Amino acid sequence: CDEKAPVCFNCERHGVPCSLSSTNSVPGTPHDGKSLRQPHLSPLAPRPPAETSFPSPADSSLANADREHVTPPFPAEVMSQRALELMHHYCTITADTLAIRQDMCHVYRISFPRVGYRHPFLMHGLLSLAAGHKAYLSPASRSTYLALGDYYQTIGSAEFRAAMQGMEKDIYPALWGFSGALILYLYSLPARSGNSHLEDPIACFLDVIGLMRGLKTTLNPIISVVLRSEFSPIIHGTYPGEQSASIAREPCLEDTLLPPDTWQVMVQLRRFLESDLPSASREPYSKALDHMEECLRCCAVSGMHVEVGITLAWMYLIEDSIIVDIQARQAHAMLLVAYYSILLAVLEKSFWHARGWAKQLMDQISASLRGQARFVSLLEWPRHHVDSLCF
Repeated sequence: CDEKAPVCFNCERHGVPCSLSSTNSVPGTPHDGKSLRQPHLSPLAPRPPAETSFPSPADSSLANADREHVTPPFPAEVMSQRALELMHHYCTITADTLAIRQDMCHVYRISFPRVGYRHPFLMHGLLSLAAGHKAYLSPASRSTYLALGDYYQTIGSAEFRAAMQGMEKDIYPALWGFSGALILYLYSLPARSGNSHLEDPIACFLDVIGLMRGLKTTLNPIISVVLRSEFSPIIHGTYPGEQSASIAREPCLEDTLLPPDTWQVMVQLRRFLESDLPSASREPYSKALDHMEECLRCCAVSGMHVEVGITLAWMYLIEDSIIVDIQARQAHAMLLVAYYSILLAVLEKSFWHARGWAKQLMDQISASLRGQARFVSLLEWPRHHVDSLCF
């Protein structure tokens, strides 16, 4: 993001209201489908602070100024009722759909709302997630809940940016929690969209990657504090980190959702890329395959209970050159994403907010590689298993 007022480049490209604009507003119903795609958070530039401290105190006037230019989709009394409805839905239903492990569900259901009472940006992030869930569950009322989700996500993002300008350590967990809610909100795009349709699945996939990488870079210095907070089960339960080194190189795939020949196929894919890529490009692709296999191993030892973060971790582990190739629809990068779609398809078995990605990515990749025989034949394996795993 170039953060250029009144409308940054990313928001102009995606056709969405920009939080840097003085005329930012949320449409009522029916909801403009284009505005679903990109969160109203200026993508965070990779600028990690030198120390794990920030200037203080926070200037809340920044958030107030942004909020003044956001129009609620409904009258004030209706918004109050809807907020209660969405908070109830989040605590009683949505929170338990965000994870499988009970300790993680407890954090989503109890800890997030409790911290959200003190930090409105986190509370608004939870309300946007609940609205997205309601849009998925109630197609007849989708436009109403999409408008609500868009509104709460917009003001939450404005408050989040203001909080980032200066804060004490006690706000770190809330910042990290909001970033997770924001990622899940964007990741739920197919599920909450009409007919789960994405106009450009690869571009939407890149949006998720960009958001995750920006947030990770910006918030990485505060992780040590979050690990000592009540939110720590989300991190420990999502990705094993150093523990992954103790996992067998090729864990047994019995009683998992992964295809039984996954390890053999990954060897074949690696050989093809090593032989077909120019020498200068081999290392980034080899590392991307290493990270994908690490995610697959973590998925394998999780059996039938794979958490979202295990799969999404690959998006911020790959190198920038791979992302550039995906943006350019380069054939080898498309093949890489096709095989990664197996992991996305695994998530669709357990999580509503993960549904709709794998098949649409495969369809677009297949179309982009049509006529390139050596690539088309390699698409048969992921295509078959994505079709069998997805709804």
